[in-house]
Parts: sequence; C-alpha cells; structure tokens
Amino acid sequence: MMGTHVIAYVKDLSKQALQWLSPRHASCAVCGGLLRGVNAGTPSFARELERMICGACLQAIPWLNRITCRYCGRGISCPDCSQHHERSFRLNRSSVRYSPAMREWLARYKYRGDEALAPLLAGMLEPAFRAITHEAMRQADASKARDAGRDREKPRSASVKGFMSRVWDRGYDVALQMKERYSSREASHLWHAITYVPVSKERAEERGFNQARQLAELLADRHGMPLYHLLRRIRHTKKMSFKTRAERLRDAHTLFAVNERQIQLLAGSRQDSATSGLRILLIDDIYTTGSTASACADAMKKALPCPADIYILTWARS
Repeated sequence: MMGTHVIAYVKDLSKQALQWLSPRHASCAVCGGLLRGVNAGTPSFARELERMICGACLQAIPWLNRITCRYCGRGISCPDCSQHHERSFRLNRSSVRYSPAMREWLARYKYRGDEALAPLLAGMLEPAFRAITHEAMRQADASKARDAGRDREKPRSASVKGFMSRVWDRGYDVALQMKERYSSREASHLWHAITYVPVSKERAEERGFNQARQLAELLADRHGMPLYHLLRRIRHTKKMSFKTRAERLRDAHTLFAVNERQIQLLAGSRQDSATSGLRILLIDDIYTTGSTASACADAMKKALPCPADIYILTWARS
C-alpha cells in the first residue's frame, strides 16, 4: 500500500511540474507575468506574440495601422517627406509608434543587452512586413503593366491618367485582399535580398550585437529570404538618439559604404537583374528623419551594376 501511495505522489508531482513547465505557464518576456495561452480568434502573427507576452503587454502595443504619409509610413503629416522629394528608397513601413512603452522595450533590448526580446521584436515586424510586401507587389505589377502597354497606349490628358492610376491602385488593393495573395513563398520570390543597417565596430563591441542584423536574420529565416551583408559603417559617431535633426541629416551620408564582395554576389545571383532590376529590403529598428535609410540606399544603388528598388522596414516610427 505504501508503494502505491508513493507512486501516486510522484505521478502527481510530475503532472504539476509538466503543467508549470508547459508553454501556457511560461512568463511574459516583458513584464514577467503569467501567459494565459493562445487565443485562436486572433490573427496568426498575434497568436505568435501571445506565446511570448501577456495580454496586458500585447494590448499596450501602439500598432501603426493608420498611414498618412505613403512615403515614410507615418501616421500624421510628415514635414521631412515634404521637404525631401528625392530620396534613394521607394518607401518605409514601420510596425509601431515609438511610444514611451516601446522606447523602454527597445532600450532593454538594444542598450541593456536583453537579447531574449529579439524574437518578440522580430515577430512584431510581421504586420509591417506584410504591408510593405503588399506595396512592393503592387508597384512591381503596375510597372509590368505600364511596360506592356506603353507601345499600345493612346494619348491621354494628365487628369485622365491620374484617374486611371487611382482606379488601378484601388482595384489592385481590393483584388489582393479578395485573393489573399500574400504568402511567405511569394514574399521570398519578391525580395531578392534582405539586408540591414550596420553599426560601427566600436558600437558592436559595446553592445555585443547589432539589433538591426538580428531582426533581419530572424525575418529572413522566417520567410526564406536571402540575407546579404551589403553595408558597412566606415565611421564611429555618437549615438543617433543624442543628435539633433540637423546633425542626423548632415552626418548620415558620410557613414556608410558597401561590402564589395556581397554586392557582387547579389548582382551575380540574378541573371535578369540587368533589365528587371533588384528589390532589396533594408531593416532597421527606428525610422526618424529617414537620413540613415536614404544614405544606406544611396550607397547600395551607386555600387550595384544594375537598377535596384530599395524598401525600408523598421520596427518603430518616431
């Protein structure tokens, strides 16, 4: 009888241990609270986040759903884009507003070395990644349609052309939503390369990692996209967050150069790139003035022997 009680006691302890070690009893990566499990009714990317953070932290994320500036992805009117009409990249999309809560999350990851937050921040990139992939698909198809119909197109007034362009954009968006065209497989074919904003050697030694590179690696692995180390930082400066807007704009264009070998590998990987060009996705943590993104894009476009459309994907928009 005694042996039976011992066996039952051990089984009960094992059951409790398994329950507490199971994913639903894991702790929130942000606040340490208890996770309550995954809600099957939430979007797929949100279900993934529910495995990492609690409901309260998930609700605190200020998703950037409403886009006012189609160029930089800001939710309000953007003076930077109105002042700079010529930039080297097509557009930026960000997942969240850079609120005080998001500033704290990023500080823990970027400055305090909490690398356990990397999968969370990478998972939070998913809505913006889908949005920018949608945009790039639309622009690629629009470009093909224009090329195919250029010889057949009859002369039209500017107002008619503008109207037709708006009709095309709206029709494409509706068709894309109806067909649910987006998929990881199509994304891997659309993007010829994913790369990231580099940090200086001194900054890498100070932090022990490059946050933009980690996010790019996780995103590339998730969607099966080729990762290239296209850029290098040639000068160490004080942190961008300590600089004024004018200092950012002035300094950014002297900070970056390309890795020639990686540029050659990318150009050689696409036999049709000389005519159709490349689509490159550049990853960074924050988009502020766009000066860093523009400088990086400019360096890549000057070094590549073929046309390139460069898109920017950032975790937060300040």
